[in-house]
Amino acid sequence: LTVAPTANSIVYALGTVRAEYNEHFAENFQAGPGITAGVLVFNDWGTSSLEWEGVEFLNGYDRSTVTAAQDVPLMKDLSLRFSYSHRAYSDISNNEAGIAVRWFY
Repeated sequence: LTVAPTANSIVYALGTVRAEYNEHFAENFQAGPGITAGVLVFNDWGTSSLEWEGVEFLNGYDRSTVTAAQDVPLMKDLSLRFSYSHRAYSDISNNEAGIAVRWFY
C-alpha cells in the first residue's frame, strides 16, 4: 500500500513474512508474519524517512525496529546517510546511530 498525501511525501505499508534459523529458539527454525510501515519526505536536504518494522514469530518471540534517517545527496549516485534506530526484541533492546556513504550503481 502506497499513498502520496502531499507532493513531496510518500506513506507506505507492506506485509511481510520472515523465516529464520536461530539457535536461541527452542525450535531452531521459526517463521512469522510482520509489517513494515513508514513515510518518506523529499526536502531541501535530500530525503527524510521514518520507518517502523515489526514481526512476531509463531513461537511468540517478537521484534520491532523504529528507524529515522536523512539521506543528503553529495552528487549523482552518491549520498551521505545519517540514521538512528531503536530495536526492541522480546528479551533485549538496543539503539544504533550511524553515518554511511551510499553509492548507487
